[in-house]
Amino acid sequence: TSEEAADFTTKRPTATTVEATNITRSSAIINCIFSNTEGSWCGVHYFSDDGLDMGVVSAGGDGEQQVTLTGLQPATTYTCYAVAKIGDKEYKGEEISFTTDIPDFSGTWNCQEIHYNSAGEPYYVSYPITLYSDGSMEYIDQYGNFPYDEGEWGIDIRYKRLGIRALSASWDGRLHGKDWTGFIDNLKNPTKITGEVATWNEGPAGCIENSRYKFEMTR
Repeated sequence: TSEEAADFTTKRPTATTVEATNITRSSAIINCIFSNTEGSWCGVHYFSDDGLDMGVVSAGGDGEQQVTLTGLQPATTYTCYAVAKIGDKEYKGEEISFTTDIPDFSGTWNCQEIHYNSAGEPYYVSYPITLYSDGSMEYIDQYGNFPYDEGEWGIDIRYKRLGIRALSASWDGRLHGKDWTGFIDNLKNPTKITGEVATWNEGPAGCIENSRYKFEMTR
């Protein structure tokens, strides 16, 4: 009689980190693929941009998996990877990074402009500015009006800068407006924006600046 030798081969687990989707200011979905995970524990390990270990969130077994990360901070870059653990061994996927959305800047802010009288003494002009979630804006001047036809605003994330423009057209089609450009104190939790505000008119030779003041916005 002949004996046939049985070949028992155990395939090691694999974990593939695919991509981050459905990113908001406080959550994200990490798409992963696992295989050969029988007897393994699978999940996603993630870290914040300051190197803080945020822990591991469990996933299912073999196949495509979606792991939801919650409780994230706005405007923060996270690094993560899929991982399968069996015993004291870890089988890691490639690291990927994603950045959560910025906080909600919409709502009413108090703006204070710093002016100077003829003696060089400062005085302050305050008014509310309302930033709407659709990107439009308005503010109320000392006469209780919004003195322009339209307004818009946006955030430059790279430079932590807020830009606002209020705009109107004169009877002859020439534009005049007011621009605010300010730097955000903390992009993750904004409470103050400081910069300069300028009013201008469009003339035959281009735009003419009428005034420029420093401002501070708080809420």
